[in-house]
Amino acid sequence: MNCFTISNMSPFAFRAIIYFCGFGFGFFGLMLVMSACIDRIAWHGVIGLILIIAAFVVPLLALKLVRTDVKYDGFTVKTDSRLKHRDIILRDVRHISYEFVTSRGSFSDAVHVYIKLDDYATVTLTDTFPKEDSGRLVKGDRSFVPLLLMYDDIAERYPEKVGAGE
Repeated sequence: MNCFTISNMSPFAFRAIIYFCGFGFGFFGLMLVMSACIDRIAWHGVIGLILIIAAFVVPLLALKLVRTDVKYDGFTVKTDSRLKHRDIILRDVRHISYEFVTSRGSFSDAVHVYIKLDDYATVTLTDTFPKEDSGRLVKGDRSFVPLLLMYDDIAERYPEKVGAGE
């Protein structure tokens, strides 16, 4: 059985979480700390410090929560993260496709694999890789992206699932 771990969060989503936490928690935490210094209200300072710490901890927790272990044996794809466990039986899949996404203002790009199930639900698996490797991917070298190696194997085993059932 092929096992690998993916980030399962796009660079855009991670950047949005960082900005939200930085501006939201960080800004209000800083304002409360300043209020505590000026007005001498101790609990403002404590809550402000907690919010400032949350500005750094929440993005790291988000990354940890969506990190997904993928097990692929040729017939099933099993995904397991702290938030969700899913078994996908490949003979029951309607369609499988992938997309390469380059992200401006980020240090990484992403690959999304979309698996459309018989009940018309779509499972999206995402993995990121450094921008320096994007050229290798464009030239056809997929050896450094386990998610694409899994996609290629599925496409070889189930050619009728690729490009069908949209």
